[in-house]
Formats: sequence, structure tokens, C-alpha cells
Amino acid sequence: MVSDSQLISLVKMLSKRIIGDDTAEKVLDVLVSRGPMTDEEIAQVSGLHINQVRRILQKLAEEGFITFTVPQTGRVGAQQMWSIDMSALRHVLHRRIREVIEKLRERLRYESELGAYFTCEKCGGHYTMDQAMEFEFRCPLCGDYLIQESTESLVKAINSVIEKLKVAEQKVARSV
Repeated sequence: MVSDSQLISLVKMLSKRIIGDDTAEKVLDVLVSRGPMTDEEIAQVSGLHINQVRRILQKLAEEGFITFTVPQTGRVGAQQMWSIDMSALRHVLHRRIREVIEKLRERLRYESELGAYFTCEKCGGHYTMDQAMEFEFRCPLCGDYLIQESTESLVKAINSVIEKLKVAEQKVARSV
């Protein structure tokens, strides 16, 4: 079973990749510690600019990491209350793990069928057999000779990651 703190840590890591910096972590920390809040309250507590907070909230909501509600106050213009729904978050994480496993399986099929590829030691380019033959086994970028490499180690690495993700998926599934 995945604990709430482990789940939040994973969401912070993913959020950093989505947003591109640590600002989403500040927003998530505020929501975790204080509970549902308006965007203005989050900006005030986090020290971030309101427009920055709104952009982060929108992206996190698009990913399913946070949710919002509009309180039924009876007044026009009631502000949205942003929060983290741990149950929904577990479902999102479970779905994302399954998606990653499927993409890795596709890559595994491709690499298994490929068997070998060619690299340029000078500039790091990677090419299939067909591409290497087309370029007469010379790098099209720098002209250096291409070296044949096996996909065996890559296939093993992908299999290892898939197995680890399956374990993680089972842990998350038990907590959903």
C-alpha cells in the first residue's frame, strides 16, 4: 500500500517535470498543510505571485493532481476552493503507471525486433540498420564511422523497469 506521504512525494516529482521548476511543490505543500484554499490564499501563504499560482493550479488540475469546488454561498463570484483529493490522486497515479507500462512494452517490442542499432561515438547519434546503410555507415552529422551495438542490454533494462512498475502498480491498486 502506498502511504499519503509517498503519494504526495510522487506527485511533487511529477509536478516538477510538468511545471519545469519547484514552484508546484510550494503550492502542493500549502494544500497539504492547510487544506482547501483559494488561489489568493495559496499565493499569500506560498509567497508566489497570484498569476503564477493560477497557472500552476490549472496545470495540476489538468493532470488530475488537484481539484476545486465552488462553495454554495449564494453570492455571485464565489471563489474556487482548491484541494488535494487523495482518493482521486491514487486513481490518477494508477492510470499513469499503467500508461507508462504500456509505452514501455511498445518500446520493448520495437527494441526486441530491432536487435541492433548503430551509434556515433563522436556525437552520440543513434541509427537503425536501414539508416546506417543509407548513410553508408557514416554519421550524417559529423561523418565519423557508426558502431554497431546490441539492444540486449536496453531490452533487459526496459524489462527491469516494467517489473518494478508492475510492483508499484499493485501497491497503488491495493490502496485505491
